[in-house]
Amino acid sequence: MCDLGFLEPVQRILRRTAPKGQRLLFSATLVFARTRAYAEQLADALEDVGIPATSLHGDLN
Repeated sequence: MCDLGFLEPVQRILRRTAPKGQRLLFSATLVFARTRAYAEQLADALEDVGIPATSLHGDLN
């Protein structure tokens, strides 16, 4: 997340939480796929079992 330009927002969140509190930060990124076609197949398979998913790749408008 920090490599993608999110360092300041993450630091701001951390400053606003309790010093001894537990922090769990998650990225919204589900899975990386090798090909665009597989990304779409995987998103469809996840949707079929009830997990909301979408594929993001370079062929999108």
